[in-house]
Amino acid sequence: MARFGIGAIALRSSNRRLFYLAGYFDSMKLDRITSNPNRMNGQPGIRNLRLTVRRVIELLATYPDLGELYREFPELEEEDVRQALIFASSYL
Repeated sequence: MARFGIGAIALRSSNRRLFYLAGYFDSMKLDRITSNPNRMNGQPGIRNLRLTVRRVIELLATYPDLGELYREFPELEEEDVRQALIFASSYL
């Protein structure tokens, strides 16, 4: 295995290179993502609100207009959405 840049690891798989960027996301501070085994079945959530990361991603698909999303969920902030997207993308 060879290392590239910010913790990305290149893996060879039948003449293809796949880049695993977990090191990149580990270095980012996701301080709004919380996980409590006694709340929401331990699913990762947003700032101890009753909104999981999964639900925020679903809401982004449901509300194409972010203004409407923020009106419907006033407790949700722009940084919450950004960190939820980073967190979810780190598992893909």
